[in-house]
Amino acid sequence: MHAKKHLKCTEPKIGWQWLSSISLPETLEDFGDNDVREIGRRGGKSGLWVQDGWALGYIGTAPAEVTIPDGVKGIAAYAFEGQYDLERVVLPESLKFIGKDAFAGCTSLEGLDLPEGCGRIDDRAFRDCTWIQEVALASGLTNIGAAALANCAGLS
Repeated sequence: MHAKKHLKCTEPKIGWQWLSSISLPETLEDFGDNDVREIGRRGGKSGLWVQDGWALGYIGTAPAEVTIPDGVKGIAAYAFEGQYDLERVVLPESLKFIGKDAFAGCTSLEGLDLPEGCGRIDDRAFRDCTWIQEVALASGLTNIGAAALANCAGLS
């Protein structure tokens, strides 16, 4: 049996509607286009939801600064989408992957400093982060998805 490396649910609103918890395999490398924040809400989560090496989302309103703990290898798709008050995210050196729309619409986010091991930023990860003014890309970055920094008006 092969270890799963990709999480995919083609009908998340139907297929995941009754889930209240999720377990991720250690081998997971790609989170796909899945928003699991509702699973966390049903499971009684609040604040930063970190599980199995992944930052799955911020349940509720994020504060101005969030620190992703060391050991997190990926930030799931939509994890912080629409967190308007979020100004700064401290990313761990262990981070390898930032998912689709992970920080989309975080209009107060001021900057981005990727750790050296971060190799992939998925599509629209920082779309509409209109206040972001500085981005420090990692030397190990090998893939930047389409429109990853679209509508980031503060960048020159």
